[in-house]
Amino acid sequence: MLGQHDQAIASYQECLTHYDHLHDRDVLFAVLSHLGDTYLAFGDPEHACRTWQRALEIHRLLDPNIDTNPAIGQPTAPEILSKLQRLDGTV
Repeated sequence: MLGQHDQAIASYQECLTHYDHLHDRDVLFAVLSHLGDTYLAFGDPEHACRTWQRALEIHRLLDPNIDTNPAIGQPTAPEILSKLQRLDGTV
């Protein structure tokens, strides 16, 4: 959805509703990470930070070893923390 940020945000939010209902934390973590990336790309660092912080809250409920062997292309908590640190001075 390159360049279609509004549509991407709406799609991610729809996924969040679906997977939150199913209590699938692995998918919620990934969707929140990608949604944060989309907010940042759309020029909304405040929403990006809040979304990534929510992803990290969910990550704390997951197996702490999840980052040792993530699926290809899937986010990790250290990656999200790094993004938050890079934005720390801008929000």
